[in-house]
Amino acid sequence: MNLVLKLISSPWFWADVVLSVSGGVLVYLGLRMEKAAEKKEYLDAFVDDVQSRKLKSERGWRILMAGIIVEVVAALGISIISGLEIADLTDKSADAKLLAANIGTTNAQLSLQVAQLVSTNLGLEKQLFALNMQMQEMTNNLAVVGKTANETRDLLGDSNTTARLNETKDTLAAANKVATDVRSVVANSNLGVLQGELSQLKPKPLKERLMACLNSINPQIVSSLKTGQTEFRVSRVRSYDLEELQKVAEQPEGRSYIKIGHVGLELFGGPPTYQVFFELKPELLK
Repeated sequence: MNLVLKLISSPWFWADVVLSVSGGVLVYLGLRMEKAAEKKEYLDAFVDDVQSRKLKSERGWRILMAGIIVEVVAALGISIISGLEIADLTDKSADAKLLAANIGTTNAQLSLQVAQLVSTNLGLEKQLFALNMQMQEMTNNLAVVGKTANETRDLLGDSNTTARLNETKDTLAAANKVATDVRSVVANSNLGVLQGELSQLKPKPLKERLMACLNSINPQIVSSLKTGQTEFRVSRVRSYDLEELQKVAEQPEGRSYIKIGHVGLELFGGPPTYQVFFELKPELLK
């Protein structure tokens, strides 16, 4: 239904319809005039009438040829428009498939990283649980020590012993406070690590990825682009840097920043590297 509405709303469609109908009407009129002239030619034998009918026949033949030409032009126009629309739809379909593939890859990477974060979070929860158990044990021990100190003070009634017991209680209270502070610091530090890892999961902008890849290949590339150089031939490009360049160049936004030309394999006795010809657009620096 959408295709029908789009076709009806196109001015080229109505132009082709008008041309086709006009051509058909002209063909019909031309044939009718020719047939009428031929039919009357045998009914009358006057010279003037014969010449008049011949003229009408010639006019009918010209109108017929004009109608045929109009119909041919209309058919050619429809063919050209249809071909252009098919080519446009093919390009849009290819771009949509490439974008869907990139989104699927990004989603898979994000899912893997989220799973790793969940596993790390479980480990941290186990550590916090162990710290809570230790703190509970220390609290119980302090309660036992306090009870024992009270009993001892009641039995002895010695001022020196009481002072020492008070010092012991203060020391244990201070140790309890230190343990609480340590647990708080550990929890905050783990929370900061989690927030940092979550922030790294966010996909980087395409321009930032391209700049980082160019700096990884050769930091002088960006400096040369700032001076006005746009075409580059770079040797010893590693495979993962080349792969990142190609991924960026295949995306619609990346085409406004880089265009990759010839790529050649280099063999220097180590891991394979590549010689890459590419062109950078000044829009990358904006």
